[in-house]
Amino acid sequence: MGATDKFGNITIKPGPSGKDLIETVRHEGVHRFFSPKSGPLMELRANIGMEAYGRSNLVRYAEEAIAETIGSGSLTKGLTFPLQGYNISKVGLTAETAGYIGTTSGVAHAGYQWASGE
Repeated sequence: MGATDKFGNITIKPGPSGKDLIETVRHEGVHRFFSPKSGPLMELRANIGMEAYGRSNLVRYAEEAIAETIGSGSLTKGLTFPLQGYNISKVGLTAETAGYIGTTSGVAHAGYQWASGE
C-alpha cells in the first residue's frame, strides 16, 4: 500500500484509511529510517543500500521484518511477512545468516585472542 524511495520519500497509494493507513505509514517509516536523507555521498549511500536490499536475502528479510513488526505491532506477523511476496529464498536466507554469524564469531574470537595475547 506504500513505497519508500532510496532517499526516504514515502508514497502511499490512495485508499487506505484508519488502521491500514497507520500500519502503512509506520511500515514505510522504518524504510525511511534506513534511507540517507542528507550528508556527504548521499547518492552513493542510497545506491549501496538499494543494492544490498536487492541482492541480499538477509538484508531484505531483516528490513521487511523490522518494518512489518513496527507497522503491525506484531512480532509474529513481522517475522512471517517477508517470506510472502518478497522473493526471499529460505535457503539463501539461511546460508547468508550462517555466514554472517560464522564471520562475526570468528572475528570476535580472533579479537579476543589478540587482546588477551594468546
